[in-house]
Amino acid sequence: MTLLDASTRLRFPKLRSRSIREISARRDALTAVETVVLAHRHDVPGWLARAYGDLCRRPHPLDDAEAEQLGAKITARIARARETIRDETFRTACQTRPASRASPTESYDEELISRTVMDVFWLGE
Repeated sequence: MTLLDASTRLRFPKLRSRSIREISARRDALTAVETVVLAHRHDVPGWLARAYGDLCRRPHPLDDAEAEQLGAKITARIARARETIRDETFRTACQTRPASRASPTESYDEELISRTVMDVFWLGE
């Protein structure tokens, strides 16, 4: 991460590319919040869709420290995307079984998550 920071600031494209490849190969060691922060700080948009999807998919919302790291705009968009995904999932569940038996699910449609992330964060443009 230090090399990515230095290579970005000093405009060393080969070292920057190598740093991005190395971090990408080990990205599972980073939290989704850390990934979003790094991607924005160092202009690596390729990391964002997966990280945003992970934040939308996880069972708990952002905590205060995470929200502070991400900033108000990204935090609001994550909340909006999570709400959209949960509303659509619940609506679908209600259509397939009686309303009295419908409940939120832990499993989400990956296509819905992908589409919602693209819509909310404008990654498709």
